[in-house]
Amino acid sequence: MTFAGTTQRLTIGLILLLVVGMLSVRAQAEDPPSIAPASGQLSPVTLTANAPTIALNGHLAQYLDDSKQRDIAAIRQLPATAFRPLPGSANVGYRDTVLWLRITLQRSADAPAIWWLVVGPAYLDRVSLFPALAGQEPVREIAPARNWSQRELPARHVIFALDLGSQPQQTFFLRVENATALQASPVLWQPQAYLPHSVRTALLHGGALMTALVIVLINLFYWFSLRQPIFLWYITFVGSTALTLMQIEGYLLLLLQPEAPFPDKILLALSQLAAALSFYGLFAAFVKPQRYWPGSCRLAGGLTGTVLVSVMLLLLLGQTGTAVQIEWGYVLCLFVVSMTGSCLMALRRDLRAIRYLLCFSVLILLIILHALRLFGLVDFPFDFSTLFVVACLIHWVLLQLVIVDDIKTLRRQHEAARDAALAKALAMEQELEQRVEQRTAELERVEQQLRRALEDEKETNVAHHQFLRLVSHEFMTPLSVMAGSAEMLSDRGDDPELRERVVRRIENATAKMNALVERALQIDRNEGAVWRANAQEVRLDNLIAQVVQSCQSVEPGPDRIAVACPALELRVDPELLAIALQNLLLNALKYSPPQAPVAIRVEQDSDGLRIHVRDQGDGIPPSRQQAIFGKYYRHHDGHPGLGLGLYLVDLIMRLHGGRVTLVSTPGTGSCFTLHLPLHSDLPRG
Repeated sequence: MTFAGTTQRLTIGLILLLVVGMLSVRAQAEDPPSIAPASGQLSPVTLTANAPTIALNGHLAQYLDDSKQRDIAAIRQLPATAFRPLPGSANVGYRDTVLWLRITLQRSADAPAIWWLVVGPAYLDRVSLFPALAGQEPVREIAPARNWSQRELPARHVIFALDLGSQPQQTFFLRVENATALQASPVLWQPQAYLPHSVRTALLHGGALMTALVIVLINLFYWFSLRQPIFLWYITFVGSTALTLMQIEGYLLLLLQPEAPFPDKILLALSQLAAALSFYGLFAAFVKPQRYWPGSCRLAGGLTGTVLVSVMLLLLLGQTGTAVQIEWGYVLCLFVVSMTGSCLMALRRDLRAIRYLLCFSVLILLIILHALRLFGLVDFPFDFSTLFVVACLIHWVLLQLVIVDDIKTLRRQHEAARDAALAKALAMEQELEQRVEQRTAELERVEQQLRRALEDEKETNVAHHQFLRLVSHEFMTPLSVMAGSAEMLSDRGDDPELRERVVRRIENATAKMNALVERALQIDRNEGAVWRANAQEVRLDNLIAQVVQSCQSVEPGPDRIAVACPALELRVDPELLAIALQNLLLNALKYSPPQAPVAIRVEQDSDGLRIHVRDQGDGIPPSRQQAIFGKYYRHHDGHPGLGLGLYLVDLIMRLHGGRVTLVSTPGTGSCFTLHLPLHSDLPRG
């Protein structure tokens, strides 16, 4: 049996399966006999408990507002004769208007009160639901391309939850807007029936999208292997068709759930345009009609380019509706011409044309019907979504079989050419690899040397700058003490007791500066920019008292620091801990109001020791609390400093095996807490 014969039998079987599916879908879409409208009149839709879903086709009355200015108040005042009963679904094609639909629902005694009104298709711009009587319930509006957080139900279709309550009959108005084809197919669902249906539909569509993804990946592999343009055209066609399906069925908006307006119409037009262009490229690469009509093929190529440029310009100018009409008109002509040309070539027993007809006939037929439906020329009660998915699957399977058969021939040709070139390329490759390895090794050695030199230079610069900033920052406090003491001597130098106390302060500040210099020199000799802790047992209350006295000499004025510290000993580096406390206290005094008190409180429990320093300043916003311990970070630009104080506090706490935390509320002040372990592992001095 030949491949063409096998493909033909498979196609006939799949077409029969599609026909059976269409008949089944049509049977499901028909209204139950109990709700069929009377001839020439619009009867209300009767809701019963045994009807889980009710299609409203045949129970709709339509009014077209070409002015687009009428609101619900004006619609309510229209006479009943202004609404034209529709025998099927609402479909006005590409007419620039607003579609109003009137629906009357009559609930039987056994019917549930809660129903879902599902309005398709999913690519409508805006759908609004109004009660017929003013004041019954609030107006509801859904725009699928924006404001997803305001939707009643996050589904891919427009869904309104209806609570019919105890009223036996209610009338609603639907207002539908769309920039492209304007149509609406409302369906009533019981919620417990819609959810399984939605899952089944999503599984079908998901299976189609996964099939498209597999086909794209397979043909990408083929294209990389064989470098034939037909694979790129096929990849583009399948990918753009799957993307169009995702947008038409609302899955793209469901995934994105945009709040701001999303250009879904432009994206849909571009994906449909890509599908049409790739269809033309696939037809030209697969059937090769230029063998018979080269002039006509050149004309078709020029027309395709003209349509592409025209549609792109119209989209850029915001004329989406016109662009889509031109696009679908081009698609309709393209499909008719391709089918006609393939039939003429098939009459000449052209095998490629016969294969093309077998692969594309079902899909082209459905798309032609859909294009006529978009223009409002035909209407059919089939579920186009399901049929389109089934047709795509049939088409993809058949076309993949044909492409696989062509691949075998191409692969044999490529293998012969490849074997001839491999022997010559192998020797050249080996020589090239040796040269590359030698050059790579040389470059790696040079790169390592340069990297080491750059890292050494960077570390040296960082250590140098950090040393200068840290030393200058820590020299500010003793220099302030010395300056204040000198001022006191100049004002009250005749008091011997004061002179002695001031001299002692100057000596202490000088000793501290000497200690800092000695520590910096030791750092430079030993570990660069790493402080080495020298721990000893100290009385914490005495250490805090010394720090408080030093801070009060720097910030003269009334005694603002309140200390609550028990008499306890702790093994720490006294100089480093004094620096940390002094930085916190000076910051608290600096950033608090002039007369506001500053509190330092010490707590001890089984977890360790906590030293709280609380001020009454402006506080620190939460967004800056993580960054405030960074090097050179300054929270207030109006105060002097290098932004190293809190960085140094954090560094000292980590050297002691502890940490510093911050609790701050803007407007109520800040509380810095030093957490110290009871048993430190610092080395003894």
